[in-house]
Amino acid sequence: MWCDTVQSDSSAPECSVSPSFLYIMGLTDSPLCGRCRAEKDTSVNVLCECEALSTLRHAYLGAFVLSPEDALRLSLGQSGTY
Repeated sequence: MWCDTVQSDSSAPECSVSPSFLYIMGLTDSPLCGRCRAEKDTSVNVLCECEALSTLRHAYLGAFVLSPEDALRLSLGQSGTY
């Protein structure tokens, strides 16, 4: 589960559950990423592969696509370096 930074009228952040989790629970028919629809919605897809997030990934992490090994080497708090 992750929370969006945009908040609704209440003071609590809006949270959503990943399609992969909903699929495992039997609550949806597809585990595909809600952004790119190409891969399962996993942390590897979000951090490394999702084409819909490539611009944000480049802006914050310094690369359009990362390998899982690159993601493990990320220094949080230091954008653009890995």
